[in-house]
Amino acid sequence: MKGRIIAIGLAAGLVGAALGAERFFPMTESLQTTSGVAVSALLNPSTSLGSLWFCPLVSDTSVGPGTITVSRSRPASSATSAVATVTLHSPAGVMAKQELAVSTGSQRFNVIELLGDANPQDLPSLAAIVEVNEPGALVSASIPGSGGSSAPCSTAVGPTWWLGSGSTVLGSATSIALFNPFPESALVDLNFITDRGAAQPTDLQGLAVQSGAVRIIELGEFVRRREVMSTAVVARVGRIVVGQRQRIDGVGTALSVGSPELVDRWYFPHAMFGPKRAEQYVFTNPNSREIDIDVVATLDNGDVEPFAVNVPAQSVVLFDPTEDERIPEATSYSMTASVADGSKFVASLTSRSTSTPSATGGKRLVTVGGSARTSQMWLLDGWAASATERKADVRIGILNPYDVPTDVIIESIQPGKKAVVILRKRLLDGRRLSVGSGDLDDLAGGSTVRIRSTEAPIVVQQDIVDSGWSSTIAFVGE
Repeated sequence: MKGRIIAIGLAAGLVGAALGAERFFPMTESLQTTSGVAVSALLNPSTSLGSLWFCPLVSDTSVGPGTITVSRSRPASSATSAVATVTLHSPAGVMAKQELAVSTGSQRFNVIELLGDANPQDLPSLAAIVEVNEPGALVSASIPGSGGSSAPCSTAVGPTWWLGSGSTVLGSATSIALFNPFPESALVDLNFITDRGAAQPTDLQGLAVQSGAVRIIELGEFVRRREVMSTAVVARVGRIVVGQRQRIDGVGTALSVGSPELVDRWYFPHAMFGPKRAEQYVFTNPNSREIDIDVVATLDNGDVEPFAVNVPAQSVVLFDPTEDERIPEATSYSMTASVADGSKFVASLTSRSTSTPSATGGKRLVTVGGSARTSQMWLLDGWAASATERKADVRIGILNPYDVPTDVIIESIQPGKKAVVILRKRLLDGRRLSVGSGDLDDLAGGSTVRIRSTEAPIVVQQDIVDSGWSSTIAFVGE
């Protein structure tokens, strides 16, 4: 293969018995599900009375206050409003609490408006708990500099979290948000696999995160000049929610939420090879033995020859499939990364806009954690609808990884109306579907977008090309 694959192994002396995989990156048994489901993406089931979401970062001192978006997955009459109770948490604990009426498909709230007369320049970094009094509601968050892209909040809390990519080279800044929504304090360790080996900074062991507080860790102060790094956050005591903010000068800011488990298969339904985008996959192997990752790229007209990526034990690999001529230029594709022997790993996709400035003055940076889950229902939080209304180029990538053909139905949920079908297409087994703006003319701004599959579970990702671009794995339905 002509593609450049950079694999960074760890010297045996750096690892040692004390840094074995089971201890350095402990595999919490309760988080390893037989189905490989990434529980942070699951919605509350329809049998529940409400939806509870944890947002580890909704305001950051380095970039300012962001927004919280609440989306309703079911059609509702104009006379019926859901109630979202938003509790904002600062490093000192609870800072504000408000009840908000949500009457539309998707409704966005500015954090600064939730705080009344607060001065944005004086705001600390904030996290949020959002409780909606109906099942199947979705909550996402964004912060300034991300160019209008959102990241899902989490319905999961747990003792172990994984973040696939970060960087602390000159011009880059990565911070970790540790959010403890519980009444008991948590005690947390941060460990890293980087392009220069493993790192276990003494100052990041045994960090206290007080009850109801959010704590921001600037990684550049502890792990300096690393081009790429993968982070494991392990709570010795208590449970937490973990997010990451990555900023690159002249490119933009990306906000992401960690995964509470490792899995053996990751899906990326929509990637793009073109002159305006630079994309790179980051594969992290936290195990005590090497793994071989099978990487399959699915084009609109079929698969290409699979890639084989070897990742040594306790190592990170940077992989750019576009450096190989197997994927044609100016094409979109889906990517599936898996390990045949069931070994668990971490995968993420970092993409950058290389030409078009974003509305914030930089270029767009997006980090997508991939999906470890397939489902027969997915939801977008209104970003695609809003982008379509302002004539942005919206792409929705849909992958059917199973040997069963299925119909894919895209619906718009607007206030006071029944769900409106705006597109229905047949998706063959093992194939992908790329839906563009021309197929979404009937999508009104503020709508919640619901995507259903009739026979086989699918995976969905949205991609918005505006003044820059953004990409988000869609929310998993019931």
